[in-house]
Amino acid sequence: MKEHNTRSLQVVLDASTKRVVRSLALYWCDNPLACDTAEGIRQWWLPAGDAVSAERVLRALAWLCDRGGVEMLLAADGRRRFRRASGLDDAALRRLAAAAEAGDAGSREVH
Repeated sequence: MKEHNTRSLQVVLDASTKRVVRSLALYWCDNPLACDTAEGIRQWWLPAGDAVSAERVLRALAWLCDRGGVEMLLAADGRRRFRRASGLDDAALRRLAAAAEAGDAGSREVH
């Protein structure tokens, strides 16, 4: 079941979170069908030496969800899983990564 969020989020990214956004966007370019929990993403998708906190991963995922780049799914077991948004191409993901690096503070409603 897909969970919809009807409010707009405002997530401010620090430099470390911007790197996580970029890493996730590029990961989804290479693995367009990838889907996992925030903890699974933190543990398996990010470089081992980065020691990224769960909070930082959640902040990056919220920023990507807010801009329509990532969808959050609520699984039958109650855990939230994240995947690349349906119909989103690699170019759009790369633009999101660039927007994060540039400090784009704009907000967009999740769809």
